[in-house]
Amino acid sequence: MHIVLHMCRRASRQAIGSASKLFRFDKAMPVAIWKRLLSDYFRGNPLIPEYLGAPPLEPHSSVQASAHEQFADEPEKLCAFIALANDSLTAELGIDATPMFLPDGRCLAAVETGGGAVHSFIRSKLDISNAIFLEPVQGTLNLARLGFRASPALAVLISEVVAGVADALIIDANDFGLERVSVALSWPFGDMIVLLSLRGTPELLVAALRQLLTIVDPTKPPSEWIESLAELVQRLAPRSTPVCDLWDVTEGMLSCQREVATHLRYRMEEKLAQKLMADGVFISEPPEDPLPP
Repeated sequence: MHIVLHMCRRASRQAIGSASKLFRFDKAMPVAIWKRLLSDYFRGNPLIPEYLGAPPLEPHSSVQASAHEQFADEPEKLCAFIALANDSLTAELGIDATPMFLPDGRCLAAVETGGGAVHSFIRSKLDISNAIFLEPVQGTLNLARLGFRASPALAVLISEVVAGVADALIIDANDFGLERVSVALSWPFGDMIVLLSLRGTPELLVAALRQLLTIVDPTKPPSEWIESLAELVQRLAPRSTPVCDLWDVTEGMLSCQREVATHLRYRMEEKLAQKLMADGVFISEPPEDPLPP
């Protein structure tokens, strides 16, 4: 969307013919539906208020309701978000990692998996032994995005992984006291990738995940199953007002918001820790209050 808006700005200074078409409809449509399509398409894009001259929001802040659009305080229990990105996936199953630099300049992959049952399940599918992983923070878990490349068994693999994550989430919700969880999946369609993220309470999120592949067909465009997905979310978590928390939507997915100064706890497997200590990157220190002999 950033690219599209940039092209629209440039078109205002050049020939109209240089503009790019965003989307097209070929049938008659009620004005109310047309307005809904437009507002939903641009919703959450921070460039829109900037383009119209509104005061800038804080970096990475959620979209805020205007003064005349204050909604009732209705807690969000479950929501879903779909986006398309110009990207590619090469691994049959992969996980989105964040680079983390050590004091010696070495870079390690960091993934948010929680370190519990979900982590163990993902580790049974992927080699993440050389990655450091983030524990749940403040009752939240933003599971690192899982990606699937195109293959004849795409739907079967996604179904298997989603079912495993759902089962493991039940255990982690109890062990870590999770209150909010987000799960993001991606897979290719044509020359784009589909990004599907779900966020909510562990119980409702697990319920949605267990029904997800009966509704979502990764071999078909999102336009063919998006309404069914919306009906599933509304059925599991009825809601009368729009979701206003669009945290991370500019990254193409929803996640659980955390305070800026939140203290994060990372862990690593013993083999990796021993190697880093042998290299002098870390120093093993005794506990501050050792137990008496």
